[in-house]
Amino acid sequence: MKKIFPVLAIMLTGILLVGCGGSPEAPDNPPAGNPSVDASVDEIIEAVKARIIEDLEEIGYGEEEFEIEELPGYVIGDLTNDEEIDFVLPQLDRDLIVAGFQIRASMMLNSDQIIVIEAAEGELDAVREVLEAEHAAQLEMWQDYLADQAEKVENIIFAEAGNFILYAIYPDAEGIEAVFNQFVQ
Repeated sequence: MKKIFPVLAIMLTGILLVGCGGSPEAPDNPPAGNPSVDASVDEIIEAVKARIIEDLEEIGYGEEEFEIEELPGYVIGDLTNDEEIDFVLPQLDRDLIVAGFQIRASMMLNSDQIIVIEAAEGELDAVREVLEAEHAAQLEMWQDYLADQAEKVENIIFAEAGNFILYAIYPDAEGIEAVFNQFVQ
């Protein structure tokens, strides 16, 4: 009897530890891949920039150009910076977003524009409306200015996951969407 009691105590302790350990799907530990938990605008922008660098290298950009500019021919804007948001998307209320960035062609000969935003809780619809208005304005401008760029604007990709939204006008917008999806799905 004296030998059974310690064995039972150890088994009971083991059962309690296993039973109270919780599962990885518990509410305070969401499943991996939940965009509101695992995705980061900073991670997405770095991956998008890497993709653009690959594309620029493919068309002949070399080290010299990248030493001068991080992304030659593009401007990168942080949408959490009040001055930049007023310049880039003045119609976007800063309170609608948690984080965001824009990469846009630096010359008005190219319609490339990539925006990734993490909307504040419950504000995704409002952010989408702003981006749809931006798209309409871009389309109108490029139709009157450069027809080949207007076609690229017409082929925009909007993608959403959780509180994240992607707006991509780019020669390989599908490639940018694939990068976005790596982080939010």
